[in-house]
This record gives sequence, C-alpha cells and structure tokens, in this order.
Amino acid sequence: MPSPWTLLMALHAIAAGNISAHQRFMTGSYFGLVGAFIGVVAVPDRRLPQMAIHDLPGLTLWTGALALTAGLTVAGLLQLRQNAGARVSIRK
Repeated sequence: MPSPWTLLMALHAIAAGNISAHQRFMTGSYFGLVGAFIGVVAVPDRRLPQMAIHDLPGLTLWTGALALTAGLTVAGLLQLRQNAGARVSIRK
C-alpha cells in the first residue's frame, strides 16, 4: 500500500522539478496499491470484503470519507498551486 512517505517524496520531487524521481515514487505507490488490492481479494476473510458483505452502509460511509478527504486534499493543493503562481513576479 502506498505509504505517506512515498507520496510525500513524490510531491517533493515534483515540486523540485525532478520528474523522473516523481514518476518512480508514484509508480511504486501504484504497484503497492495494486498489491494491497490483490491481498484483499485473495484473502476474503479480511475486513474490507467482510464489510462489503455484512456492513454495506458502513463501507459506503468509510469509502465516502476517504473520497472526501482525497477531494479536499486535491482542492487544497490546487489552491496552494494557484497562490504560489500568483506570487511569482517577473523582473525586467
């Protein structure tokens, strides 16, 4: 599963302009997430598959909270990016 460390490093790399490091960190995070998904599907007695079968409203609420958090994070980062762009001045 993607750890906060790899995602932080990916954000730092792209902010520093290091595209190749950013791509490597994000690729690693993606494959980690795919591995976690395979683990959830392969072992059906784990928490998420059990929630999908026995507690669908709870799973829906949990998934909605994660989606809301991700959306707010993206909106905040876009706002920071716009504010940073507005502060850049060109001297002649």
